[in-house]
Amino acid sequence: FLCSESMFLYWVDINHKKIFKKALSKFASPIEEIRIKSNPSAIISVKKNKIIYLNNYGINELDFNSGNSYKVSHNPDLVRNSNKRSNDGVMLKDSRIIYGIMDFTPEDLSGSIYLYHNNCHHFIDHIGIPNLFIEHENRILISDSFNKIIYAYEINNFNNKEVWLDLSSQSFTPDGGCIGPDGNIYIA
Repeated sequence: FLCSESMFLYWVDINHKKIFKKALSKFASPIEEIRIKSNPSAIISVKKNKIIYLNNYGINELDFNSGNSYKVSHNPDLVRNSNKRSNDGVMLKDSRIIYGIMDFTPEDLSGSIYLYHNNCHHFIDHIGIPNLFIEHENRILISDSFNKIIYAYEINNFNNKEVWLDLSSQSFTPDGGCIGPDGNIYIA
């Protein structure tokens, strides 16, 4: 996650339960790290060292300066099922959070997509492994890395979705991505 205001880059180590931070404006700056109690999976937003992130149970906030972490809201499906974890997500321009959860050993459509709004988690759809959450115009692109398909969901009506890019016959898998400064969509 790049915080364009501070020019700090943030990333997670899911297995070792760490969140990292590095200043991009100073090439030789050290990498800062903080250990947390649960497995972080994605950085959702950063404002003045307050990091909203996903973990095994849902949405949390971390004060990077103090190291204190707080529950924002835990998804009941994650709390009930230890075989699942959050995987990727994004904060939409209207401040809603859309994110995916996946099974540690996915089979077909064992993952799900949720929308967090007004302190509630709303189920949207089943998906194999949800990745690549990119808000683009009036849609959000979400990849299913398990099935190698990128879907486009209408932001105001998530029931309307279409296949945006089908890579199921290819030897590579759509994972993360972003919109570049040139306006193009880049898919890892």
